[in-house]
Amino acid sequence: MFFNFHLIFLLLTIPPPNYTQHQHKRMKYLIPLIVSIVFISCNNPSSKSVMTELTPEEINTLSKKDTLFKDLYKMLEEIRKEKLVSNVEKSEYIELTYNDLLEMNEFEFDSVYWDKIFESNKPKWDSKYLKINHQIDSIIDSYNERYERNKLENYLKIELHDVKTVHHLNNRRVDGVSLGFMLTPLKGTIQQVEYTPELVPKKDNDGDSVRDVSLSLLFTQNYSIPFSKPVVHYLDTNLFIYDELGGKSKDEVLKQYDVKIDIDRIRINNEDILLSTINVPPLIRYYNERNESDFSFSTELYKQRISEEYLNQDFQPLPWYNKSIKDSIINSNTTFKKINDLFDLYEIEIN
Repeated sequence: MFFNFHLIFLLLTIPPPNYTQHQHKRMKYLIPLIVSIVFISCNNPSSKSVMTELTPEEINTLSKKDTLFKDLYKMLEEIRKEKLVSNVEKSEYIELTYNDLLEMNEFEFDSVYWDKIFESNKPKWDSKYLKINHQIDSIIDSYNERYERNKLENYLKIELHDVKTVHHLNNRRVDGVSLGFMLTPLKGTIQQVEYTPELVPKKDNDGDSVRDVSLSLLFTQNYSIPFSKPVVHYLDTNLFIYDELGGKSKDEVLKQYDVKIDIDRIRINNEDILLSTINVPPLIRYYNERNESDFSFSTELYKQRISEEYLNQDFQPLPWYNKSIKDSIINSNTTFKKINDLFDLYEIEIN
């Protein structure tokens, strides 16, 4: 926004022909105020178009109003650079200001307002989807309960027992590492077992892995000597594991890795019990994994797919239903819809 301040001042100081002396005197007091307002508005970064680059100082000023502003501005920079290359393309959004963006963001995160809206619409969702939601939960629970009753871990416990390092006779070079796994039967004699062990790096307080990679033996292990008491099954490892575990004790290994054991098959009472015959179906398993990890969007996605596959019914999870209401209300404001259209360019085109 650009102004000729000399022209503004001149226009303000020339009174109309019908102004009285008293009115003109009052106008003289208003002139500095009006000029100040115009000056401040021109120097307020929130009044600038979102197609205009801001200085670092202006970015900091607006980020004090909204802690998410810097993230939004980075996205805008990418959109201007990667998508809206020409001035013609930018002209579609030139009227949008940073203040519009701040207002929309404030509205979108007004939890008090949205909680009232969602609560008022909850009965509509209940009437259409609550019964289906209960049916989906029942399907998930039934498969999970069946698995818990029959899982192979009920018959056998496997845990890391020992780590043995073999050194070369003439020097301290590591020639081999063996992992000893304790096999403990829980329901009588185990005639045979197939299992796949893996050492998964632990996470630190920031959620980062303390080691670079998982250590897998890369194939299923077979122990075919019947046992009714705990036995230790030693497994040779590869050169990569030599470098990672050579010279370490079991306790040192367990400080860095979680031991993950998949029991694939056991033989008991001359009958084979296979993981594949008792495991939950893939959709239910994926739902369980996301639910344990608190990935709410993925969790709801799998509930929707479970409804389609097992119930042959359309289902809209409550979070998605609320989101559709929220999107509809926000987009009913033409300015906010324009902002959403702008940021859609980032999500679709750049990513």
